[in-house]
Amino acid sequence: MTEIPAQEDRHLQIGVRGEQEAEMFAVKRGLKIIGKNYRKRYGEIDLITKEGRIVHFVEVKTSIFRENTAFPAEIRVDRRKQGKLIRVCETYLLDVLHDDGETQWQIDVIAVTLNPDLSLKYINIIDNAVSDF
Repeated sequence: MTEIPAQEDRHLQIGVRGEQEAEMFAVKRGLKIIGKNYRKRYGEIDLITKEGRIVHFVEVKTSIFRENTAFPAEIRVDRRKQGKLIRVCETYLLDVLHDDGETQWQIDVIAVTLNPDLSLKYINIIDNAVSDF
């Protein structure tokens, strides 16, 4: 069995913890979770939620808080990543929801900042963060 290097294991722990916090945050905001970790070879959507008739595709970005840096997690959703997100969302709409083009949807980003012990420092949502589709 191949062992996961400690640094990679820590990276996975951070990602999983961030997604847990994001899911709880979404539910508290009244969003219904309808899917998680929808993967295609060209990308992944972390959370799929619904609020009323609108489907929210949620990209979760997690970082560890450090005193010396002001590098917010959400800036890691660059143009290239946005393109991948749009493509995966459109695939989900067709393959899973069998969308006829009438479904209202948006892409949100939940930025999670954790303390070094992986407890929550703060969380922020950017509604409709990607709008070029």
